[in-house]
Amino acid sequence: MFGMYRFLLATFVILGHLWNRVLPSTGGYAVFGFYVLSGYLMTLILNERYGFTIGGAIRYLGNRVLRIYPAYLCLVGITLIPLIVVPWLACQLGRSLILPRTFMEWAANIGLLGLDHSLQSRVIPQAWSLYVELAFYLFMVFLARNRTVTLAWFLSSIVLTGYLNIYGTGLDSIYYSIASGSLPFSMGAMVYHFPVKARPGFLVPLVGLYIVNVLLLEPPYGGIDFYLAIILSGLILIVLKDIKTPKWFARIDKLAGDLSYPMYISHFTVGVYVLWAFWSNTPKHRGADFFFLSFGYTLILSYAVHRYIERPIEAIREKIKRVKIQRAIGSAVPAGD
Repeated sequence: MFGMYRFLLATFVILGHLWNRVLPSTGGYAVFGFYVLSGYLMTLILNERYGFTIGGAIRYLGNRVLRIYPAYLCLVGITLIPLIVVPWLACQLGRSLILPRTFMEWAANIGLLGLDHSLQSRVIPQAWSLYVELAFYLFMVFLARNRTVTLAWFLSSIVLTGYLNIYGTGLDSIYYSIASGSLPFSMGAMVYHFPVKARPGFLVPLVGLYIVNVLLLEPPYGGIDFYLAIILSGLILIVLKDIKTPKWFARIDKLAGDLSYPMYISHFTVGVYVLWAFWSNTPKHRGADFFFLSFGYTLILSYAVHRYIERPIEAIREKIKRVKIQRAIGSAVPAGD
């Protein structure tokens, strides 16, 4: 049921960005939920599919590039049109929705590397989190290989998080930085290396607590509720990983998961086009009508991106996945098929 969970997290991100009556922290908490899930899934595939040989790491990183970049670059191209034609409308949704002005800004927006939140121009505003994801995709080649290393990483992340909260520079340190992602990614890796069985009946109350924590309590970033959301994300993951579903539900779950990444990277783009099409002559606040209209078109665009961009590339990714893993000499974790 990871697909439904990813869809829920993506919906929370869109809520936080496109509906001003919803707490902006809704999206931020969901981003860290994605980090926890990525930490688990990357640890899973590294240990059970790719292994920790040089060849396995290259195939793993290559597949991550094919997963992230094609859809992202497509959305960058689509977004550039209104940024050129109606830049004043784009600015209504975010100050960073402006054309890159320097070579370094163009390079960061196209290549993602260096696209942190402090960059003045971000064609896809939330893409700073993809930069964090890419960094941990690389780090996990070294940090997710066995229980001892992962435990040391997790404990170090707790210390690092405390340091960022005490001595950091506010949100730039405790939310937007690569360092802040260490705790949720390591927690996801811990869920894999230290498996715990949990009853499926725990799922509904855990998700309910998560929703209440995110939507109703109006917690600050870095507060106890922020880190409670990370813990709840880990607990939800513990339950979800062992749930078995009927085939018909599994197909729905897969579709929901397939849509989640395009939804995540496309909703600001759709929002700009919705403003252009329906509110081009008057300033528009992000109300319920704007959200639901943008959300509907986001689903349509996300399906198109998945169908015509991601699905053809998936054939290449599957070939990479099927290459037999060779056991690394001296590897801490036996590599499987």
